[in-house]
Amino acid sequence: MKETHMLVKGGTLVTAYGMREADIWIEEGKIAHIAKRIIDPSKHRASYDLDRIFDASGYLVLPGFIWAGHTNFSRLTPVSHFLREVRSVIERGYTSMLDTIRLEDWMKAEHILYQMTPHYNNLIDYAIQISVEARHFTPRVLRMLGRQGIRLIQVVVRDGSEMDAFQWDILYPIIHHYQLSIELHVPTDIEISSVKKRRIIEAWLQDCQYGKIRTRVEHPHPFVLTQNKTFYHLAMLTEDQCEKWFQYLSHNWYGSFPAFAALEQIVIRQKEWRKLPIEFLSLLVRLSSTNFAKALGTYPRKGCLQAGADADLLFIEKSAWLTNFDLSTILKCSEICLPTYVMSKGRWIYRDGVHSPLVGTGNYLHDLTPYSYVI
Repeated sequence: MKETHMLVKGGTLVTAYGMREADIWIEEGKIAHIAKRIIDPSKHRASYDLDRIFDASGYLVLPGFIWAGHTNFSRLTPVSHFLREVRSVIERGYTSMLDTIRLEDWMKAEHILYQMTPHYNNLIDYAIQISVEARHFTPRVLRMLGRQGIRLIQVVVRDGSEMDAFQWDILYPIIHHYQLSIELHVPTDIEISSVKKRRIIEAWLQDCQYGKIRTRVEHPHPFVLTQNKTFYHLAMLTEDQCEKWFQYLSHNWYGSFPAFAALEQIVIRQKEWRKLPIEFLSLLVRLSSTNFAKALGTYPRKGCLQAGADADLLFIEKSAWLTNFDLSTILKCSEICLPTYVMSKGRWIYRDGVHSPLVGTGNYLHDLTPYSYVI
């Protein structure tokens, strides 16, 4: 067996729609095969290096989660601080991240690329989103970002009057040419009534629906949003909305619900899921890994356990998971889904509280396809 090959045997694989016991064969950092009893090590001692076979029989095996926090990495951030932040993210089960870079008035294309330099030391794969003020949501800026390979744009709108200047008739063909996914962001630190905010969101959604643009937005009523517009409109769930989402999908297991949320946003009352911890974990994978990856355009490379996907795996001890679940009255998922082992692209980056000393192993996820999958 080559050094880049590994066999994960006997784990309980947790996917977005259930679980099963199976072996995972990893080649060149990717999942090559998933099946029950790929090989029997006892019968192949001469052909296989048993040191590269990991016994996962006592573990739940999950696809890695996606981090989209507000760390605000800067080119002035010391490397030691950057690595400390990334390692704390890995300890919570994240194997890739979305970093948002704010476009300043003085920035040109080369300046945007320079803002990405801290990630050259990254330990996990990363995607980049550019945040622009409403006044910068122009054809010239979108062309510049599209040529740089940027596919995720965040538009910051502070007042409904700012949207009157949007040149949608020119923006539509540019967005379609570069296959851009646009997020609407109404800052929480501004004084705006709920009625005005709702009007901004509704006007934005109408324009995006008319131009067939895939958009991500925090909506006060995500069920109404997603049931009416199931492809182009994606709901970013807030903390107080996640429990309703879990309850809905537990009764509509194979139903489509185009929504996603970061792991740290999910807080669930324990009594609702006391007897269904594994079902709960599958829904968690669906919301914070699979759906998130589809929304960003990294699926099926990320967010799933299937042949061809990156071997980004979490190993959670079955006994520890059930214990944490049973003791908690309020389940804050980023605190109870703590892995014992974390693997990125087939390489261990966290084992029993010890991080890998290697840096710079994370790759820039530039080939995003946010229009490829229905959620």
